[in-house]
Amino acid sequence: MPRAAKRRRSNGGTPVAVCDELVAQKPPKVQLLEPESVSKLKPEPRPEVKHEPETIEVPSVRVASRLPPTPDYQAVLLSLADEYVMAAHQMSSALAASDFDKDHIERYHQLVSTALGCLESVLKNFRQLDARKEARIRLRLASLLHEETENSEQAGELLSKGIALCERNRLTDLKYAMHHLLVRVLAKSSHKAAIKAVEKLVTEAEALKLGHWVYSFRFLRVSLGMQVLGPAETAAVLKHLSALKAAAEPQRHVTVQIVAATPDAVVHLKSGAADAVELAQRAIAAARMHQLSPEMQCAPQLRALLDCLDLACSLMQHKSTHIIEKMRQMQTSIDSTKYDNAWTQNASTFLVPIGTLFSVDIHADTAGILAATTKGELGLSFDWIRKGQLYALGYLLSGVASNYKHGGEPQTDEMLEGALRLAKLDAGDFPCALPAMIQYANWQRSASVMARLQQAAVQCARSEWASASKIMLEVVEAAAEHELKLHNVTQVLLVYIRAVMKHGDGDLEGAEALYASGPLVWDSNSKETSALRDMQAVACLNRIHILQHVGRRDEAEGMLALIEAFAVTNLNLSITAGYYIVAMSAQGPQSPILKLKTELAPGIKAAKAASNTQQLCMIMSIMTNMFFTNIVGDQAIKAARASRTLARQCGSKLWQAVADSMYGQTLDLCGEPRDADVARIEGDTMMRSLPESLTKRFRFVDGV
Repeated sequence: MPRAAKRRRSNGGTPVAVCDELVAQKPPKVQLLEPESVSKLKPEPRPEVKHEPETIEVPSVRVASRLPPTPDYQAVLLSLADEYVMAAHQMSSALAASDFDKDHIERYHQLVSTALGCLESVLKNFRQLDARKEARIRLRLASLLHEETENSEQAGELLSKGIALCERNRLTDLKYAMHHLLVRVLAKSSHKAAIKAVEKLVTEAEALKLGHWVYSFRFLRVSLGMQVLGPAETAAVLKHLSALKAAAEPQRHVTVQIVAATPDAVVHLKSGAADAVELAQRAIAAARMHQLSPEMQCAPQLRALLDCLDLACSLMQHKSTHIIEKMRQMQTSIDSTKYDNAWTQNASTFLVPIGTLFSVDIHADTAGILAATTKGELGLSFDWIRKGQLYALGYLLSGVASNYKHGGEPQTDEMLEGALRLAKLDAGDFPCALPAMIQYANWQRSASVMARLQQAAVQCARSEWASASKIMLEVVEAAAEHELKLHNVTQVLLVYIRAVMKHGDGDLEGAEALYASGPLVWDSNSKETSALRDMQAVACLNRIHILQHVGRRDEAEGMLALIEAFAVTNLNLSITAGYYIVAMSAQGPQSPILKLKTELAPGIKAAKAASNTQQLCMIMSIMTNMFFTNIVGDQAIKAARASRTLARQCGSKLWQAVADSMYGQTLDLCGEPRDADVARIEGDTMMRSLPESLTKRFRFVDGV
């Protein structure tokens, strides 16, 4: 028999029948609705039981609502920090080029401060489960503190905790990236401590066979050493450069060898050693062994720097034919970078391939110290000047080289004017930290000052004292307006040119006082080997010449004896020739001819070797005055004519006036009055163009 339908008891104990239709019915399907539509939801109708007195009520279905997801506040804060930093960096270009409006500076500082606050909040208010992520945040925060603030102590604490975190979790690249930054932070307060720290890191990286970090720390050691070059530090820097080349050779890292050879040449040129130029040229030749290699072709920055250094070597050797050749080679190399895609207009960094890329996140793990190259290799990041800066530098070096060979020609003025024009360009429109942008703007202003000083030196060589005075006034005003901190050598050059202007203007007392001032005073016991030492030597020789003229011969002879050893053995042959000129002019008319010839021969030899036309003119004029005054004959005419020709070549109005006057007197004595009158008229015309204070020194009277 079929089973009876199941029954259930009600609360009152009365059996209630269950309808078959109700049992078979499925509950309604639950649908998720948007929050705003929940209030409009109507309950579905309940089923009815018609044939039973009591029915079961089916409970209404409760509809679930979709709630908004919980935001990831850490990601939001990190993203905000990046946006605040980018917004601040986009302001830096305008701030560096302007007069630093107070409101805009405050705005910039607020943006950076907010970014720092976001990063600090992530570290303090959220527990970091991922050690790598926490280490990256610490590295990013410390980098911002180092770049944007003076809070070196806070950055050091962050990095110390980050290094401990990396050691616990074996995050090698992040650890050494923090060490790299910590050394740079330490260098702000103690250079020696930073050098000791990086040398320890070099030893540690070599023991662990981390080749990429060995390269990085050795190059960092070289960079720190070149900031404080001295005799001891020069040897240490050269040692690390040799180690870099030795480590790169078996690995066939050609670009590393080229990069190591380039600062090698710079260090030798700055050392001032007797064989400095030869050693620098060897380093340049070692780099150019790879001239046709793909690595050199992909590094236009290195090619341009090597050409600039090659021209500097020729300038220091005073070889006029080589100078013009190297200048043209440098110009061609710089022009070739114009359309080179490997060097964009606003880029100052470039990557040097150092092996196989082992991590796609290497850029984030090292804060940009290491990155992937375009060819997918591991690259070490370097920072040099931008393309606009290179063009300004090229014009400036070309102006110096052109002035060496063609001081009286307009080509020199065109080159220096080009350097000045390029140095005055704005700081560019690219995001960068404000301190870095200020440094870039100061570089431009310093380059502008140097170009101006070179222009003033050219005008002094031409005896255009009014033009030189105007240029010097502009230099002083520009430096004061921008509160520019000039390099020590630039400051000394500024004082020296002022002294030369007073000397050329006939103010011997004022010139002698400047030549004897602190920056230019000669100290025979000084170990200085830079260009500053050469300027002090030239100032000393000029002062000796003035002392001889004003009758203080004993003092002049004492100073001449002090400088003799330095001048005679100097690599700058112009200084050697200058010493013999001063020594020869100190001899009176009663001096033995043999002694005069002893001073004359080495002076002519040095001036010829240096291709210094003005010094040759001075020597010939002094020789004509000593040996051929009141002498009749072809030898006297030839000597006077040679002096006149050299004076025209050097472009000095003063020496043209002197040479024309002597040539006219010689022709008059030799019975050629017509040619003598022409020479005297030219000499008088040139003399009148000189300052009145200077003509009085020659006891010149108008109309005579």
